[in-house]
Amino acid sequence: MVTVQRFIYPETLREALEALSAGRDKARAIAGGTSLVFHKGKSTEAFVDITRLGMNRIEQSDGQIELGACARLHDVAEAKLLGSPGLVALAEAASSAGSRGVRNAVTLGGSIAGYKRWSDPPIALMALDASIHVEGPNPRDVALSDLLEKHPASGLEPGELITTVLLDPPAARTGSAFVKLSRTAVDYALTSAAAQVVLDDAGRVADVSLALGAVRHLPTDATDLASELLDAEPTEALLDQVAERITDEIEPGQDMRVTTAYLARVAGVTARDALALALRRAGQEDANA
Repeated sequence: MVTVQRFIYPETLREALEALSAGRDKARAIAGGTSLVFHKGKSTEAFVDITRLGMNRIEQSDGQIELGACARLHDVAEAKLLGSPGLVALAEAASSAGSRGVRNAVTLGGSIAGYKRWSDPPIALMALDASIHVEGPNPRDVALSDLLEKHPASGLEPGELITTVLLDPPAARTGSAFVKLSRTAVDYALTSAAAQVVLDDAGRVADVSLALGAVRHLPTDATDLASELLDAEPTEALLDQVAERITDEIEPGQDMRVTTAYLARVAGVTARDALALALRRAGQEDANA
């Protein structure tokens, strides 16, 4: 548990950024606070409470869907804007990220900035090609996949804060899905997969993205491993090929719960299930009505 001397309650985003500019030894942002249990033995002078700055909105603006970094995962799971087949993977990931009490505490931004191997929402966000708005001395938008090439905390400078997650509305005939393998519905994932697919008018795959979680310490962009689907009519045999390729080529990290061989096998199965569900949703007549 972190040792802390005081709390700071900024009234504006600028005040929060100024407090955070001192660096993590001096000040850390706090919203849900659930990741603090993993900082045993560490200390910081102050926590900066960012939950009162209006960053909990979930809305569509200027053609993009904007999710505030302080939106609770339960609210993300229930958001009507994420109910379409093309975006529902994020709602599914948020709904599986722990018990109701945990989902009411964890924020979307916190699940990214405090990423753990078993974190669920970032996997769906990667498959949906999300971008992140970072506020600070040099405000910028950054692709989530770029931010997750290393641990997100290492990509944020002192005085910077994730404020918004940005998603493009899906095209017609787009489907998505998040599938997680764990001992219970709300347990830490052994493997997880999120997929988004787009079908053309002939029912062939026009675009596909695939992300794997929990197999390694950071998310895995497995889109290249699903490339056999592109420009093809999706069949069971083709999905089996993708699953086998993932099993053969993925290199899981060590997990004290299971062997790496087991992780490789179930990663392929989980990915196949996510792709199959996303394809089924994309094929619905009213897919994005």
